[in-house]
Amino acid sequence: MGFGNGTFLAVGDHGTLVTSEDGTNWMRHNSGVPQRLGAVVFMNDNFVVGGDQGVIVQSAGFTAPVLTVRSHPAGAGLDLGFTGLLGRHYRVQRSTNLPTWTDWTTFDGPKPSTNWTDPFGPARVFYRVISP
Repeated sequence: MGFGNGTFLAVGDHGTLVTSEDGTNWMRHNSGVPQRLGAVVFMNDNFVVGGDQGVIVQSAGFTAPVLTVRSHPAGAGLDLGFTGLLGRHYRVQRSTNLPTWTDWTTFDGPKPSTNWTDPFGPARVFYRVISP
């Protein structure tokens, strides 16, 4: 098992790869190899996994989550774009005063990015993304 960038990675027989943010809830991933995997290291923002018959599997690099907000072209609301890490669960929250935040929507990888329109986005609204 390895740990890096807030993610646990466990490996096993038949190319098994599973990840978790909390060590309790796990998500299976396709390694693309049938060999038993047994060694995990995290370096340079990547997991590198070694296994039987000299197989080596490397993850895509991790990037910090990014939330972008811009005015909607039609002038109605705001367009939001989000890029995060595969397999992570994110909550997008809104606030009009900063001390009080409410959940607005959620985002789950398997895809690393998505876009939304907030039709009620006033001129003074704040957004944040958290990963519980």
